[in-house]
Amino acid sequence: MDGPELKIYEHSPTYEEVKDFIGGWLEAIELSNGDLMLMDEEGKIKGLSANSKATAIWNFNFGPTDVICGKVAIIPKAKRDPDMW
Repeated sequence: MDGPELKIYEHSPTYEEVKDFIGGWLEAIELSNGDLMLMDEEGKIKGLSANSKATAIWNFNFGPTDVICGKVAIIPKAKRDPDMW
């Protein structure tokens, strides 16, 4: 695998499920299509590797303004539980 993992959920996961996958405090960003991108809030501070796939998604949505580091989870809008996310 090249760089950190990018996981796209096919169901609405629990907070604990995503936190266990990410491995840190969650930061959630809603993408322009309504999908939710979740990442480690302190990924850069912890020195985690750049996630090229997640950074490409970020750049598509927000322009080349940041580099995403560490594991990233995507919850598609159609799969999100509105009471959870």
